[in-house]
Amino acid sequence: MTRPSRAIKEQPSPAAQSQRVIVICGSMSHFSLMLQLQHQLRSYGIDSIAPEDERHLAQLSLSERDYAKMKRRMSERYFRIIRRRNVHSILVANYEKHGRANYIGPNTLAEIAIAVNAKKKIYLAQDIYGELRDELVAWEAITLRGDLRPLVRDLEKEFRVEQQQLSLELPDIT
Repeated sequence: MTRPSRAIKEQPSPAAQSQRVIVICGSMSHFSLMLQLQHQLRSYGIDSIAPEDERHLAQLSLSERDYAKMKRRMSERYFRIIRRRNVHSILVANYEKHGRANYIGPNTLAEIAIAVNAKKKIYLAQDIYGELRDELVAWEAITLRGDLRPLVRDLEKEFRVEQQQLSLELPDIT
């Protein structure tokens, strides 16, 4: 027995359509801080993706070539995650490292560049990293200085706009 096909395609609810995700990026030395950011976002009801803990990889007995291949595959996988349609933005855990305030390393800079290219917003957990000021300003990075509320407000505002747009698109069937 076959099911009758539906003439009207059901639309997902506004909440389901706007399930936005934040991707957390940063140095692995800040891994525990990235998990704290994820917990804070969760307390606001915001889904997020944090990287896998890579710190144990340095202890593996891999050749330099194999280690580089593995790092490349992991980076490429995270780049694909950043590009996903449901990703709203990235949140960079840019804390002090090696005496450098607001540190952003080369891999995190690459993740930021991927996000910029994918038209995602860039939020910095702290302030602008001085050595990358020109790029971060040009890429319109938003500094949070330890306060996630501006990010939360941006998400809420975009959700309201999406709901309004959806209500304009749906015909009144009453």
